[in-house]
Amino acid sequence: MSTENNVVSFEHAVNASITQAIIDNLKNRAGRWVAEPFLVTVANTTNNPSLPIMEVINEMVTNGTLEKQYVPLQDKMHRTMHAAMYRLIPEPW
Repeated sequence: MSTENNVVSFEHAVNASITQAIIDNLKNRAGRWVAEPFLVTVANTTNNPSLPIMEVINEMVTNGTLEKQYVPLQDKMHRTMHAAMYRLIPEPW
């Protein structure tokens, strides 16, 4: 087995553990929306914080595991910002 295969399998294992941690934390939230920093914090508690966590989150959105929406917020200076919010896509009955 070459070292390239080991690196790919390690990367896959790390991404799978990040994905599973996010899914486990969102299952108990009854479909409520959570902010992007929450997902990053959950992912950081499972693995090395230097990993490309946003790539894993974006892949989950692309694969249909997570739903993403932007919510307008205003700061103290009445400037409007759009915060990314995520939730698990509801399962069909």
